[in-house]
Amino acid sequence: MKRKYTSDESLIQGILCSDDRALEYLYKEYAEMVHHFVLSNSGTKEDADDIFQDTVIVLYEKVRSQEFILSSSLKTFIYSVSRNLWLYKLRQRARDHKLNESFMLVQDTEVDADVFYEENYKKDKMTEFIQFLGESCKQILLLFYYEKLATKDIAAKLNLAGGDYVKTQKYRCLQKLKSLYTQK
Repeated sequence: MKRKYTSDESLIQGILCSDDRALEYLYKEYAEMVHHFVLSNSGTKEDADDIFQDTVIVLYEKVRSQEFILSSSLKTFIYSVSRNLWLYKLRQRARDHKLNESFMLVQDTEVDADVFYEENYKKDKMTEFIQFLGESCKQILLLFYYEKLATKDIAAKLNLAGGDYVKTQKYRCLQKLKSLYTQK
């Protein structure tokens, strides 16, 4: 491919004009940098492909918005966006992993924890079931099991009646979770 884009501004203009060569140029010039970053930070080739694709989408949407001003080099912008996307994904994975571990380790006397130890249980199913709970339940369970907050601290953080109320709600949420699990 001939180097048509001699500056970041000309490349941005190519993106604005929906020039396919602009996207080809982006891939040729910047994909390796993003792949190297993701692979060097616990990612797979598929992760790197996804992150680069998401980065290009962010760039495209930013450029198409009439308010986009490139205040650094395009390389720096692409690196920053891809880095932020990858770090967010890593945090999300770590959070999901810790959440799964927390539910596997539930030893609360209010709940029959044996449900969580079934032989064919898959850890990632718990995250799926949590999505079916209401927002209040999600918050309470995440704060209690993931952030290890006391019920009175959860009450203060969520502006709820008090620690006893949170304890009751947590019990109900766990019962809903248990019911979802046994129904599936």
